[in-house]
Amino acid sequence: MAGTTKRSSMSRASSEAPKEDPRVKELEAKVAQLEASLAALAKSLEQLAQAPAPAAAASSSRDEHLRAELKKYFKTVANTKVPTHNPVLD
Repeated sequence: MAGTTKRSSMSRASSEAPKEDPRVKELEAKVAQLEASLAALAKSLEQLAQAPAPAAAASSSRDEHLRAELKKYFKTVANTKVPTHNPVLD
């Protein structure tokens, strides 16, 4: 036998040139595209957070009174143990 030396698989693997997989470049491009999209969404989210909240619809006291009267009516109309509340809609 000739004087051969044993080489570990790690040293063989490191001495070989790494093969470039074309799918890696495609995935890196996709990741870059998704990161850009995420940055754009984060920017629009910040703009929405800084925007003033829309004003709530102003309800008049008449609307609140009407809602309360209708709520009492619908609560009592199905209950046979109490008289039905007739709403005052004036």
